[in-house]
Amino acid sequence: MKIGIDLGTTNTAAAFLDNGEPRLIPNSRGHVTTPSVVGADSKNRRIVGESARNQLRSVPERTVGGFKRFMGKRTTISVGDLSFSPEEISAFLLEDVRRYAEAYLGESVTEGVVTVPAHFDDRRRAATMEAALLAGFRHVSLLNEPTAAALPYAVHGPDQHRIV
Repeated sequence: MKIGIDLGTTNTAAAFLDNGEPRLIPNSRGHVTTPSVVGADSKNRRIVGESARNQLRSVPERTVGGFKRFMGKRTTISVGDLSFSPEEISAFLLEDVRRYAEAYLGESVTEGVVTVPAHFDDRRRAATMEAALLAGFRHVSLLNEPTAAALPYAVHGPDQHRIV
């Protein structure tokens, strides 16, 4: 099964095609967007999404958001006592998305299309691809965010035609 993922700086969402119509996939809390926040609890267990966003307010040193801005840079991000690359942090979020998509769809999700900002250079695009592979995807395609935003307008209406 292939899903589409809008890997946002603030929130992340996933969707699939259901009889040709896109459908958003709810996360484990029933919401169709997941905060793009990752953290570690007091026992260094990973927390992602709303739980991590809630922790960001009370324990900011064990939580990180906005990590997409660091993709492709040779840096580490501290999460409590642990340090990760931006790709690893993004992989934690993408793995969570893949898992809740599998639970919702009832089948294995191994392929995905991930949106990236149009200004991402090759290094940042490669880092996003690496994050998706670390998250357990076997095949990943990248799609510029402006293109993803324009596609719904191109495929609806009486003159539907192949775009790609």
